[in-house]
Amino acid sequence: MNLKQLARILSKYSSNTTVCAQFLNINVKSTSSSRFFSQKCQVSKESDRHNDIKCMYSMASSMKAVKSYQEALEFYQKIIQVSKTSHHHEHIGNSQQGHIVGMSWLESGNCLNSLNRYEEALNCFSTILNFHPNTFYQILGHYGRATCYFNMGKYREASHDYSQTILLFASKKSTQQHVIDSSLCYYHRALCHLNLNEYQQAISDFSVLLRDSSEEEIIELESNLALENEDKKLVVFFSRANAFIHANKLKRALDDINRGIVLHEKQIRHHNVQPHELYRIKAEILYSMKEFNKSRDNLLKAIQLNPTDEKAQLSLSLLNSSLKMDN
Repeated sequence: MNLKQLARILSKYSSNTTVCAQFLNINVKSTSSSRFFSQKCQVSKESDRHNDIKCMYSMASSMKAVKSYQEALEFYQKIIQVSKTSHHHEHIGNSQQGHIVGMSWLESGNCLNSLNRYEEALNCFSTILNFHPNTFYQILGHYGRATCYFNMGKYREASHDYSQTILLFASKKSTQQHVIDSSLCYYHRALCHLNLNEYQQAISDFSVLLRDSSEEEIIELESNLALENEDKKLVVFFSRANAFIHANKLKRALDDINRGIVLHEKQIRHHNVQPHELYRIKAEILYSMKEFNKSRDNLLKAIQLNPTDEKAQLSLSLLNSSLKMDN
């Protein structure tokens, strides 16, 4: 019996049945390491509902950890249903059980988001935002909803929720400074601005991430920003360069691309930035600056790194034709 089959069986037990489950918990980083844990889930009496909820939440978390989102979702929604029937729905976050219920709403939203069921996910995040004013839930609710909006291409709405998350992080009332990586809020808000053609705002957010900003809000950020990780710094330099290009600030764009190339030469890699793209973008910048020979050299480098780069091949062909005509 695999994890998904076990999850389906356990999720079908009604609230008047006692369950004793032997459940496999897999370490996501190393699928070869696994361990068993036993948990009694008793739901036959009102006083035992807390044990049932704890058991289901543990199982849901294990399923989510191995990306079995549908199975995890069934457990989270079962918890929510149990809380409604036991009249604890209005006490989200006010006790250990209430905290589990609140997290089940949030995790339901995350699972639905991963399943591309965005409207349902939005409903989950909005529910938690409406039910509990605690900063902990507000941060996760706004961030989760922002991620949904971003995935839906609703960049204005996503930008608003990312901004709300950033404000909550800066709030003195926030006691959960490591709930999420706040650098992700700045990065994705910057991408929202890029998609909305708000290039200066995008540049500002990228600059905060690179600690290349005088804005006071940088003081409020966690220490684990993109700047601390060179692979993340690579993608931020690349993204900010694109923003500078759109803002017609070519020298600044060239500086950022060169910084990205330096990181590439140090064997720093990020899945969102291919090495050949750095040289192709640099070639485009140099072409706009009328540095045609340097542009050609960088196009050749891009093609050397990726012979199937059709954009670089086309640009090189057009550039060679242009140079021949000039001669």
